[in-house]
Amino acid sequence: MSESTHSPLSPALYSLSSSVNLMSQTLSSLTTATADFPRLGKVLQVHRPFYMISENELVAAQNSILNSLIPEFETLIRRVENEVQKMDKREQNLRSREELLQGRIDAARKKLDGQNMRLSGGRSRRSGTPGQSQKDLKERLRRVREKKIRMEYQVQRLEMQLEQKKRELRKSGVHGLKGGLSGGAMDYEY
Repeated sequence: MSESTHSPLSPALYSLSSSVNLMSQTLSSLTTATADFPRLGKVLQVHRPFYMISENELVAAQNSILNSLIPEFETLIRRVENEVQKMDKREQNLRSREELLQGRIDAARKKLDGQNMRLSGGRSRRSGTPGQSQKDLKERLRRVREKKIRMEYQVQRLEMQLEQKKRELRKSGVHGLKGGLSGGAMDYEY
């Protein structure tokens, strides 16, 4: 009788033992897979790789940065404007001086031409030699021309300096303040 009782339970016994084996393998896999969870929890808690801040904190930080930068930008802009005004005045002075010297050169040329005509006609009324006065006029004319060339060089140098300052302004970002500073800030545009 034990054989007849044993045979119907054998498939159930086999099924039960394979279920127990499967459960133990699953438990072992879960244990291995979750063994690192406590360490990850500590790492994430200590290092906090992702910070979340509120929108109000972000707006406050932006306003703080703007409030600290705006006065510095305004100071820099005032300095640059003052330098540009000084250079403009100096350029105007040099241009005026150039015009004055050009007028003097023209007057000296006319005078020299008039004397040349008198000398060529044989009517030299001056005391001394006619060649000496002509040499003096030529020397004076040469000095005036040299002075004119120096003044033109100074005007060109100042114009180049002015252009350099303008390029530096554009490079420094001061040129583009209009779009970046809003909300009570002064807008600048060159």
